[in-house]
Amino acid sequence: MGGRNLKFDNTANFSSFYFPLLLILLLIGKDWWDDFALHRGILLLEGFIFFRLFTIWDRPRTIFFLKSSVLFFILNSCFLIWKIFQDPSFQITSYHEDIFLIPVSLLASNALLISGVSVIIWLEPKQSALQKYLIVLAVTISIAFLGITISRNSILSFVIFVTIYFLFLGSPKRKLFGSIFVILLFALGIYILFKSEKSLFSLGTTTVRLSIWSFYIFATIKSNPIFGFGMFPENKIPFSVTDVSDTNSAFFIRDYILNFKSFPLAHNLYVQGFGSFGILGSLFVLGLFVSIVYKKRHSLGWLWSHNSAICCLLLVWALHELYDFNTLEISNIFLLIGVFALIEFPRDSEKLENKFPLSKYAVALILVALIASSFRFSLVEHFTLKYSKFVMPHNFEFFLPKNINSQQADIAIPARSSWEYQFLGNKFFFLNLATNPTKAAQADLIEKCFQYQLLPAICYSKLIKYQDQYQVLPEFRNLSEFLLSLYDPFEIYKRESL
Repeated sequence: MGGRNLKFDNTANFSSFYFPLLLILLLIGKDWWDDFALHRGILLLEGFIFFRLFTIWDRPRTIFFLKSSVLFFILNSCFLIWKIFQDPSFQITSYHEDIFLIPVSLLASNALLISGVSVIIWLEPKQSALQKYLIVLAVTISIAFLGITISRNSILSFVIFVTIYFLFLGSPKRKLFGSIFVILLFALGIYILFKSEKSLFSLGTTTVRLSIWSFYIFATIKSNPIFGFGMFPENKIPFSVTDVSDTNSAFFIRDYILNFKSFPLAHNLYVQGFGSFGILGSLFVLGLFVSIVYKKRHSLGWLWSHNSAICCLLLVWALHELYDFNTLEISNIFLLIGVFALIEFPRDSEKLENKFPLSKYAVALILVALIASSFRFSLVEHFTLKYSKFVMPHNFEFFLPKNINSQQADIAIPARSSWEYQFLGNKFFFLNLATNPTKAAQADLIEKCFQYQLLPAICYSKLIKYQDQYQVLPEFRNLSEFLLSLYDPFEIYKRESL
């Protein structure tokens, strides 16, 4: 809707448009089978499109987009607050995914960004009284969510943002109000910590994070050093290295898997990026950042002085990503792109020699990628809802069958051809496997599993269950378990370990 009646620039830069677009489309094609990785690739493509829009929009339109985001945050918060008050046993704690519907780290990082965006909007001229009230309300709700989630990293990042901006970059009046605000915030934080089960000085989570980071780096260098594991490395890295030499790290990683019933998440955007893109991709991203800084080296002081609040927020976010959940998982990516688009650059003479006509084929390629992925996700969700009473979702295997009865065989998902399974991806494939109880159909699907899956651990797990259920070649069950152990060092697909 934001693009209605919008006159696009009829030229595009090769290095900033065509080349990144090609890389993103290659990532999407590479990760097409993996639903979670494909979600991230599509989100990256949408972020790229929004960045293109933001570079064309004028500043008031981008500010309007950010104001709308803050408003929707307030509206969404009303539903969350209502759900909190509906729970009579609710207390300040760190685990409320059933209420928030996203991990607490994501909610806290979103609150951190919203509070920073609200400060930036407050500094814009021509704010009505209603808009200022809404900004104050958004900041208040953000602080409340930071307190409820007890995300220490996000709380510390917010305090650093407030301290830098209000105490070191502001006017004397702003420093006074900032000092009062920081003192009140500090007192509130101490009070909440006493009411929480978390300890500010506990280093247990740091040890787990360090173990996961070292394993991510080690596994990437050993298994996929050049191009990495794709956009969702979490579900591939635990199976990529069978000889885990660091027993202490292995203990913490296995403990993480058991406690959270999830693949080990990096909680570090840069380590996760290294696992996704490998050495070559990481060097490319780093080289791109260094080249941009080098080109703007003479205007860095000017950029900081004219964009102090924006630069401060982006700097704090970059530090925040060293220790917390990847905040680009959700719509934070659009907030960050909108904030970045507000940066005022000194007027440079525009160079036209590197610009090319904006190709209609590139626009058509973007539309095809978005339409195809939307159709694929919609169709898979349709079947997921249709057969939901026969399966239960599972983090590691997507779906597990419920009590199988005679009627389920009559309404099982019809068999698909190989290209249909490859187009619809692994989530649909394992939904089909969970809803189809017949012996012949399961044998055929397990055989296809070994053909499609890059990492065969889950296939060996399905094979063992198939052998137990139908007593097929029971003398080879020990061999199947041995092969599973070769590909599953953390015993993720041994049901008794979870």
